Amino acid sequence: MASVVSADPPEPPKFVNCPDHYFHFSPCDSIYYQFEAINPNHPEKCNDDGDEHHGNHCSQIRYRLISGPGTINAKTGEWYWNPTIDDVTFNSYVVTVSASIGNSGIETDEDHYCRLIFFVRDHNPRIYVDDKGTLSVFNVSPGSSYEYELSTTDQDGCEIDSVLIDSVVPNIPGIFSIENQKLIVNIPDNEHILRYYLYLTTELYQDKLSSPFIFDPRENPAPMFVECPLSFETSACTYLRKHVTAVDPDNLPDYNGRLIQYEIVEGPGVMGRNQDWRYTPQEADFGQTFDVVIAASYGDIWSQDSCRFSFTVGESPLGIFMDNYECGDTLDVNFEDFVHISMTSVNAYCDYNQIAIVNVSEDVEGEMWISNDGVIQSYFYYEPAYNDGGKNIEVTFGAKDGRDSIFCSVVLKTAWNTQNAPYKVFIDTVKNAIQGEHVQVAVKIDSSAIGISGYDLLIGYDNAALSFQFADPGQFLIDCGWEYFTYRYGSNGDCTAGCPTGLIRITSIAETNNGPYHPSCYSPNSNPATLATIDFLIPSHNNEFECTHQPIKFYWMDCGDNSLADVNFDLLVSDGVYDYVDDNYENIADSLTGFPTFAGIQPECLISIVGKPTPIKFVDFYNGFVDIACPDTTEPKGDVNLNFVHCEIADLV
Repeated sequence: MASVVSADPPEPPKFVNCPDHYFHFSPCDSIYYQFEAINPNHPEKCNDDGDEHHGNHCSQIRYRLISGPGTINAKTGEWYWNPTIDDVTFNSYVVTVSASIGNSGIETDEDHYCRLIFFVRDHNPRIYVDDKGTLSVFNVSPGSSYEYELSTTDQDGCEIDSVLIDSVVPNIPGIFSIENQKLIVNIPDNEHILRYYLYLTTELYQDKLSSPFIFDPRENPAPMFVECPLSFETSACTYLRKHVTAVDPDNLPDYNGRLIQYEIVEGPGVMGRNQDWRYTPQEADFGQTFDVVIAASYGDIWSQDSCRFSFTVGESPLGIFMDNYECGDTLDVNFEDFVHISMTSVNAYCDYNQIAIVNVSEDVEGEMWISNDGVIQSYFYYEPAYNDGGKNIEVTFGAKDGRDSIFCSVVLKTAWNTQNAPYKVFIDTVKNAIQGEHVQVAVKIDSSAIGISGYDLLIGYDNAALSFQFADPGQFLIDCGWEYFTYRYGSNGDCTAGCPTGLIRITSIAETNNGPYHPSCYSPNSNPATLATIDFLIPSHNNEFECTHQPIKFYWMDCGDNSLADVNFDLLVSDGVYDYVDDNYENIADSLTGFPTFAGIQPECLISIVGKPTPIKFVDFYNGFVDIACPDTTEPKGDVNLNFVHCEIADLV
């Protein structure tokens, strides 16, 4: 008899370029993103008309916008949106897209949608005086008049309206005016003012520019050099950076070096930020000596002196070079730090080599890795874990170029104290609970951290086995005089398999806006301390729950559930979630479940949003339970003569 082979159902499309980070876009500009998915069953692409077939199948993908602004081209996956100033917000936008195989109905499910998360931000206006931006210097003469063209825009390309004078320092009337979008300047002849600071604004934004335009009537404001490198020797392929400084002759403010400009008159290199001269000698520079001359200007006036130095380039062996650090350095690492070191390995022939981690002196729980961009730079990363604290971790890097090997070490000193240990919030366990009686289940906190100013807890349970009665504030809250405590409870009407049928939300805040009354403390005198006590009645009418284990678990329906606020107003959320399994606690935290979940906070809650604190994963949650007693562990009720017949006349005599 011939065998029957059943074909597996076709797989839905798979997105290949879903962003793993969020974007910032600007209003008044067209936003574009190209979504791309493939047909895993037939990866060959159709032509634009979708009429190219491969084995009676076409791999044409159709795209559909599930939610979010903008429009999408169903054939190409190109998404467009043109936001305006009215669309600027501190909240993020989420564009959700699905993909299907032609008109077959085979489409990505909700767990595999592609999501583009972005923010729309506006920027301050930009005003130009003769095409020069703020902190530009205009050298003017006493008793003279000037006329300058004004132009306006903002960093997003949005049109803005007319320019206004916000303020002048010193406040002398009649020096500056605006006529037909031109700036008119009349410098007095009899004023001994060193500088005039002009602040401008626009009718749309109504905020003055943070930096002024500067009009200087001094006769000789030429800058003077006060810092210049000495001559030195160096090796090829070594990144050089030398600081130079020129100052105003009257020691007037320089706005962090932005008023005085620098230019290399002679020699190699470029001028970077913070008045730095920068250059990397190449193999062709071996044995040469270079002279460098740098001049400074203030507006249109150049310094009368200059900064001069020379350097000689010699050969160098294979080495490992770090930005901001040197081999052998010790780095102090706090718990919240994310260590990032940029490194380069290069030899005397300017051959760049990849760098690897060859040894770590201590076992670490935090993530540690190195990334090579394949050209010049290597990047070392380390994100410490709680248990890495108090260690001196020596990390050794190595590189080789086919002729030589080189090693370089740094020490990561993770010496935070116990005050930085994570919070532990746990639900008590109750054993041998008797049906028909009340049990009190405490929710406690255990930590030596600096203290909390509030909490919001969501707890799930089986409302058929445990009947919630009320919740009281814990002794910690009472002792410290916390000012707000409330709870809400009810059945979870939307519950399907695997979710709790009963939910309790308990919220408490230490400080409210009630005048002179303030809590006396934010940390308990001893650990653990009780945050709240929950009273349950064990129903007596249902023998189904005899000898049963009734979990009471923390539950997450959105980003705000099960969070603490510390005294610095940081929002603390779950790191670990521990369930009681076979007399042990097991960490069940999982960032891939989505909401609702018993597995803790989800990644979309950890996105940084301007104006809001980024949540910190700094709380371990421990679930609890109530064990309902078995009949043989309780006294028979109504059966005094123990004949297994309850409440008969013989039991009364």
